[in-house]
Amino acid sequence: MSFATTLIDDSNKDIFLIPLSEEAKEEADLFLGLYEEESDMACGVLAATTLKDEDDKMVLSVRELILDEKFKGPEAMTELIRGLQDVAIAADCSAVYHSEYIPEGDEEGKADFFAGLGFYEEEKKLPLYEFKPSAIKAKTPQTDMECIPLSELTKKQWNQFKKETADYGFGLSDMTYYDQDMSCFLVDQNDNVQAGLLSTVRDGDLYLEAIAAYGPDEMALLNDMAFWLFGNIRTVLSPKATIYMYLFSEKMQAKLLFAFTGGKADKVGNLVNFTYEVPI
Repeated sequence: MSFATTLIDDSNKDIFLIPLSEEAKEEADLFLGLYEEESDMACGVLAATTLKDEDDKMVLSVRELILDEKFKGPEAMTELIRGLQDVAIAADCSAVYHSEYIPEGDEEGKADFFAGLGFYEEEKKLPLYEFKPSAIKAKTPQTDMECIPLSELTKKQWNQFKKETADYGFGLSDMTYYDQDMSCFLVDQNDNVQAGLLSTVRDGDLYLEAIAAYGPDEMALLNDMAFWLFGNIRTVLSPKATIYMYLFSEKMQAKLLFAFTGGKADKVGNLVNFTYEVPI
């Protein structure tokens, strides 16, 4: 069995794009399809977003990578990743970023796999917890802060949030990457952001990707974001959906888990970031 990749355009998108989430279809900039050469059957798809590095050079960041169950394995995965690396080289990109959820106990095998493809593993691993919407323990609001969605945040307020959280290690993406309605910010009477929550929705599940409360009374601010989240989840997510929370800051870990779930969330693994630097 052998595999090959192809760029996806209007002529073949109906064949390859079906497995992707609607968010990836709308927001990704590049799509790569995988097919099995003997049968010419589509068996995988990769969606990538274009970003800029510190030197203003383009990088490709994997948004979603999906393989058909019948073809899952290192050979298919290798061909798809190598296809993206070839695109990055041809487009004069500086790097390829890929984040992989790795269940606990499987870190070594995944690290070896990506090392074999020329990636190195970033030092910081993000613990990943999961819980159901019903686990959120939202008390009544404890501050007089106004809660506004990301869609109403000004550029000035966004830049303020980025500055205040620069030491948290979030590695924030562009504002448009996050869900505009399921991401919220608490602002004071002077319209200054005191806390923020950034999330994405994928395949009906909610991913809490960055949470920070740096204003006065940190726990009260975290509680109010949990309260806001609980109120909106009921109109967006199915009760059977799963909420995933990445924990960037060890000192915030216990506080976040307590504020959102009373500490009743299950650790299911780590989000590990891999980087491939395109040869000059």
